[in-house]
Amino acid sequence: MKPLVRPLAVSIAGASEITSLSISVLDLAIRNGVLPVRRYGNRTLVLVSELERFLESLPVGRPAAPSHLEGLRSGRPRKSPAEGVKT
Repeated sequence: MKPLVRPLAVSIAGASEITSLSISVLDLAIRNGVLPVRRYGNRTLVLVSELERFLESLPVGRPAAPSHLEGLRSGRPRKSPAEGVKT
C-alpha cells in the first residue's frame, strides 16, 4: 500500500476540486494578484501553501447586509400597510 503524500502544488482544476471554488473564481483571484501561481512550461501550478493562505484571507461568516436592508429577514424592502389595500 502506497502512503498518502500531500502535494506541494496543484493545477487550477485541482485547486478548484479541493476547495469547491469554481475555476472562474480562482482565475479571477489569480488575475487580481490575490492568488499567486507558478509556471513551468505551459503548466500553471498553485502552491498548496498559497492556496491555504488565500482561503484564510477570505472573510469569516456571513457577509453583512447593505445598510438599507439591515434588520429585514427576507432582504426585500417591506411594503407599507397602505400599499396592500385596494380601494
